[in-house]
Amino acid sequence: MKKKVLKYLKWSAISFVTLFSLLILIIYLNKDNICQSAIDEINQKLKSPLQVKDVNLTFWSTFPNLSVDLKEVFIAGLKDSKPYKEDTLLYSNLIRLKLNPFDLWKENYEFQSIEINSGKIQLRVDENGKENYDILKAEEEKEDESFRLKLKNVAFNKMDFSYQNKSTKQHYNTRLNRFIFSGDFNEKKYNLKLHGDLNLNYLKSGPLYLLKNKKVKMNFSVSVNQLSKEIIIPSSVIDISGLPFSINGKISKADYSFQVKAKDIGFKKLVESFNAGVSKDIKSLKGNGDIYFNLLLKGNYNKNNPPIVNCSFGVIDGALIDPIHKSHIKQLNLKGSYSNDSNEVLLIDTIKCITKAGPFIANLKISEFNNPRIKGHSKGEIDLGIINKMLPLPYVDVLNGRLRLDSDFDFTFKPQNSSSSSIFLNKMDGVFKLQRAKIRLKDDPVLYEDIFADFTLSKKHIGLKEVKFNVSKSDFSLTGSINGLDDYFENGVLAIDLNVVSDYLNANDFLSESDSIDNKMPIDKENFFPSNMDANVSMDIKEFRYDGHAFNDLNANLDLNKNKLKLSNLNFHHADASFKGSINLLELKPETFNTSTVISSNNLKLSSIMKEWDNFDQTVLDSLNTSGSVKVKINFVAPFNLNDGFAYEKIQSEIDFSTKKVRLKNVESLNELGEYLNHPLARLTVGSQNVDYIKRNLSDVKINPVKNKILIKDSKVIIPPMNISSSFINLNLNGEHAFTNQIDYYLSFHLNEAFLKKQRDDFGEIIDKDKGMEVFLSVSGTVDNPIVKWDKESSRKKRKEKIISEKKQVKSMLKKDFGLYKKDTTVKAYVPEKEIEDKIEIDFNEEETPIKDSIKKQTPSKIQKKINSLKQKLNKFGKDLKEEEEEEFDFD
Repeated sequence: MKKKVLKYLKWSAISFVTLFSLLILIIYLNKDNICQSAIDEINQKLKSPLQVKDVNLTFWSTFPNLSVDLKEVFIAGLKDSKPYKEDTLLYSNLIRLKLNPFDLWKENYEFQSIEINSGKIQLRVDENGKENYDILKAEEEKEDESFRLKLKNVAFNKMDFSYQNKSTKQHYNTRLNRFIFSGDFNEKKYNLKLHGDLNLNYLKSGPLYLLKNKKVKMNFSVSVNQLSKEIIIPSSVIDISGLPFSINGKISKADYSFQVKAKDIGFKKLVESFNAGVSKDIKSLKGNGDIYFNLLLKGNYNKNNPPIVNCSFGVIDGALIDPIHKSHIKQLNLKGSYSNDSNEVLLIDTIKCITKAGPFIANLKISEFNNPRIKGHSKGEIDLGIINKMLPLPYVDVLNGRLRLDSDFDFTFKPQNSSSSSIFLNKMDGVFKLQRAKIRLKDDPVLYEDIFADFTLSKKHIGLKEVKFNVSKSDFSLTGSINGLDDYFENGVLAIDLNVVSDYLNANDFLSESDSIDNKMPIDKENFFPSNMDANVSMDIKEFRYDGHAFNDLNANLDLNKNKLKLSNLNFHHADASFKGSINLLELKPETFNTSTVISSNNLKLSSIMKEWDNFDQTVLDSLNTSGSVKVKINFVAPFNLNDGFAYEKIQSEIDFSTKKVRLKNVESLNELGEYLNHPLARLTVGSQNVDYIKRNLSDVKINPVKNKILIKDSKVIIPPMNISSSFINLNLNGEHAFTNQIDYYLSFHLNEAFLKKQRDDFGEIIDKDKGMEVFLSVSGTVDNPIVKWDKESSRKKRKEKIISEKKQVKSMLKKDFGLYKKDTTVKAYVPEKEIEDKIEIDFNEEETPIKDSIKKQTPSKIQKKINSLKQKLNKFGKDLKEEEEEEFDFD
């Protein structure tokens, strides 16, 4: 018996495996037919065909069911009853259709479930009431009976669902994380289970958001009657942002209706729901009070009529206490309603409460939702801190202080398009006083504190009696007015007239590390200067600091008009000097400016400015051993971009300067040069008798006044030829210094002036007209690796100029003394240089005997003098010609 059983099981297993293998073989042999049949069957029911990039038949991953996987599925919406490929009705990365493989044996394709994954569904109704989703063909059209839907489950995973009706101005947007319909869809009567986890992005009626950013969870059943075309929703519970609401309703062939009520929701629980993910310390608050909410919704399937909504809501004796910050709101009573039955109106009849600041009362009415009209009144005092905890503003991180107000407002908001709108002020009247307020916006490190504000608001202007606030150690005080509000809100120009006063203002208080130019990467560039603002601001700042540098008694007028900003009458003290000037910015295109600046100072002290700016990051000169003053005027023009900074290659600047009493005393590099002269080779070259003289002059160099104009253009600093005369040496200098630190300098000096000790005799200093050899040098390469060479070209040019000068002088002497070149007007008469005459004074004693024999000075005749002078000039001229012809030699 046992053997028979085993034998039977063995053959049964073999038969099952054989049958199963045969079934798999049949499936894969008919794979293409099955997939194509699924697509063809679906397209037979659709006006807009299903487009699929790839189709696969899957068995093992969905065992024991078989599935048809449609990848990258697209269905176009309809426009004028025809598919419109630019309108996406449905897109999904994967749609999976599941069926029973044994039904294939009978050639019966009955799909039991559908999974729609990762995509979007967009239902639209245009202004004329035409929808894009009427894609199902009429039922009377012939169907293939071999291919039927026998659904028991429809699931949506990670799908974005939106419905927009432009004729009724309704817009709903939801993210279906996981939403499942399950039931026996082929039965005439059955229970449909709804299990959903979704994010309600917004429910919008006109420009008004009814709900926004709410998480919704549901798990309940509804009764479906396909005979009477009715769906009954029994009393069930849905969860909205952690708050329970009861829902019931009915959907019929002709219309639908729903009722939603709050279910045991306390005031504190409501506040926690509003603060979910916003405030971390909301649970530390204590509170009580109740809320009520009753929503009735009904409608029909006329696409031109929105559903009728009637809702009443309110708070009864609400209270919220913050024991940490000692703030509270008590006796909060709110009564409100919303209805679109005849005229769409959101009405808050009364808001009453008491905060630490005092009692407060207000009302609000929003009507005419196509162009919303907002009207209301508020009066009393309110604690901003507890209000921000109860109703946190999305862009505010810190907010507290006291606000006293008494205002009436009535304005109309008229959207023009998706990116712009206008506000029409029907009435605006109010008085506002802000005390000890503090505010910081999210993603902004700047904390505005100790805010005191006293201002009035009317239809046409804001009057600032006084506004004060601090940012870290910086302080501000504003007075003035902002005019033309009504014009501004109707796309006009806002006129701002302000006086800004500050005792201390530090620019670093308003900056963070993320504010550096390199980190700014704007995506959507807009004009930095608003085109609808005309501002005039006078500034009086006692001390302005930037990056550790102080600018005192800063006064200026700022004018902003469209794309131009002008800072005029700029005066300030910096580094013991007075400055004045102006700054102009012209916005050429979004965030790109042309800047022009004029800054001048008549008494810029070198030691002070070098000390203030840490010797300009160089070590050659120090503020301790540099003295003197500079008169300077800087003209600066350059393009500037908020993202990239200055365009250095396009900078153009002129720097006019003149120096006075410049002195370099005990400069380390010059002293080191003096010490080098103690080297035997240097003493041999210079002469031992001159070493002490040179060292003494190097330790205290006095520079005579220098005047020049330095140019900056083409990424270079250009120094025109100038003479720098000092107590040590007279130096001729010119050259260029590139922004890349490439240098190209040319300089010259006379050796006798630099290295020969001035001689004296019993009558004083001996003046030697012969300055000796003039040395020409060029300095090229880079600042870090300079290359010094003899400048042969400049030397040759100078010698030629000297020869030409000597020729002219000889001709002039010949013309003056011998009458030659009389007809040549280019030859000027010779004027000899004035020589310093030696004076000998003798004091004769009256008692001494007079000298009888007069001493006559032996002098040559006048003609002989002219001949001797001419000989000297000719000899010198010949010597110069000879030097010109001699081969030059290099010292490298």
